[in-house]
Amino acid sequence: MTTLRTIVLLSIIGIFSISAISYQSNKIDWNGSEQLTWNDFRGQAPGLSSHVKVAATNYEIGYEYTMIDNDFHFDVTCQFVPALSWVRESGKTDYILKHEQKHFDLAEVYARKLRKELGEANITLRNHQSKINEIYDEVWMECQKAQQEYDHATDHSINEEAQKKWDKKIQQKLEDLEKYAL
Repeated sequence: MTTLRTIVLLSIIGIFSISAISYQSNKIDWNGSEQLTWNDFRGQAPGLSSHVKVAATNYEIGYEYTMIDNDFHFDVTCQFVPALSWVRESGKTDYILKHEQKHFDLAEVYARKLRKELGEANITLRNHQSKINEIYDEVWMECQKAQQEYDHATDHSINEEAQKKWDKKIQQKLEDLEKYAL
């Protein structure tokens, strides 16, 4: 009986491991010359609620660092997460896709800001853990606030005039931080 439990447990762990690997390998790096398509939205839409959205974009801003000759080097990424991004059939329009792309573009703005802040910070061996976390947390919170402002101002894309203004605003922010693009 113990052998059977071990095999079942190992099988369950194997399934979770495969899922985690699949989730990690299917992310899409932000790329200014490539736009999202509806095929990239592979997540399951949640059940209906009083505030029904037709689509959601999930992204991650991450970093890794190395230290070479007492100097920190950062690799900051902005990635779309297909498994957690979703769309309802009623939302599959070019207009809604553009709105969702702008969420991803806005995340890239803050990935660039993170590259800038980390590059300009006085990070030492003594303060690196706290300083890096402090900078990341601050930029992440700014990104979340900007994403909420974007959805609020555009009423989740319903306000077309506001959407046009935000399209320009996000594009300008990307251009302003072009120096920090990959």
